[in-house]
Amino acid sequence: MTRESMSRRSFLGLGALAAAGVGAAGLAGCAPAASGNSEAALSETGTEGTAAASGQPAFMTAPAVPTDVADTKDCDVLVLGLGLSGICAARAASEAGVKVIGVEKQEQLGVIGMAGDFGIYGSKIQKDLGMELASKGEVVNQLMKDMTFRPNARLLGYWYDHSGEDFDWLVEGADYEVVPTSATPASGEKEYVVRPKCFPVLEGYDRSTELFPFFNGTVTTEPSVGWCMESSQALAEGNGAEFLFGTFAEQLIKDDSGRVTGAYVRDKSGTYTQINAKNGVILCCGDISGNPEMLNYYVPWVENIAPFYPNI
Repeated sequence: MTRESMSRRSFLGLGALAAAGVGAAGLAGCAPAASGNSEAALSETGTEGTAAASGQPAFMTAPAVPTDVADTKDCDVLVLGLGLSGICAARAASEAGVKVIGVEKQEQLGVIGMAGDFGIYGSKIQKDLGMELASKGEVVNQLMKDMTFRPNARLLGYWYDHSGEDFDWLVEGADYEVVPTSATPASGEKEYVVRPKCFPVLEGYDRSTELFPFFNGTVTTEPSVGWCMESSQALAEGNGAEFLFGTFAEQLIKDDSGRVTGAYVRDKSGTYTQINAKNGVILCCGDISGNPEMLNYYVPWVENIAPFYPNI
């Protein structure tokens, strides 16, 4: 599987950008392979007894390597976290013809229902609706200004260039209705709906006079984004992907060279499984907004700002 084949579907929309987050925050730490030197790995981050004295938080200490691993699984690609990013990564990998295992700590897909606002720049849906789009430069420059130039402009540019084809891929195989305007009621003939946002543009609207202008080019999925994820799950499973729900990814496994080769996971009964990943591990564990200790360590200036997403 090439880097290009995975990156083509990396950014489904601005909602996906927010959902992808930091990625590795859900893991407690990185451990060496059972045959490696665990003491050397722990010495890089300290031990529980020295964490407080050194000023480092507890999450910087790598957990002990499990000694009671009950089972071992092998795959080509291991995906940790099956939310919006993870299920798409697992599906894309399965479509590349590799063996995929996905792990999710919840009992079902870890999708936040409100994460259903997607870019469709260049999509079939955008073209069928006759939706006129602002230029890439105008959209990216405005987004950078809106977010006080904190984002990576290249990622926003990538989103503009690829969100349409990626959304077409996301809903591929699902049974849904596209309503022609934001205010058009759904026919009720289909359970799932794709609705354009603020379309058509109000007569006389001139975005050049607005401090925060609105650009066409996004849609919402109703009743939530869940049906897109369930469709992707079914397609991935049809390609042979295996998903482990109610299973917590506790730590990564690294070989003596430092290459990540898998992960130790445990189910709700505490039973450990070692999963070996030949080609790599994709981290889709969410961001750190629900972890006060990590927020205090990495971004203490947001102490009084409530996170938008709770820790689910």
